[in-house]
Amino acid sequence: METIPYDKVVLNEESKIEQLKKYNVNFDNADMDFAKQFLKVESFSFVLEYAKYAKKRNYI
Repeated sequence: METIPYDKVVLNEESKIEQLKKYNVNFDNADMDFAKQFLKVESFSFVLEYAKYAKKRNYI
């Protein structure tokens, strides 16, 4: 069986937060330690897709 290398970059917490800020996910009211812990518990992909959906629907 042929193996396929995984060539995507794994983002650190700061990069994830910056990516989410592009979709108006606001961490200004929370400290960065809380934001990092939140992203460890919640799936980054889920939060990003929800942010994209909310921005598309003008919820945020």
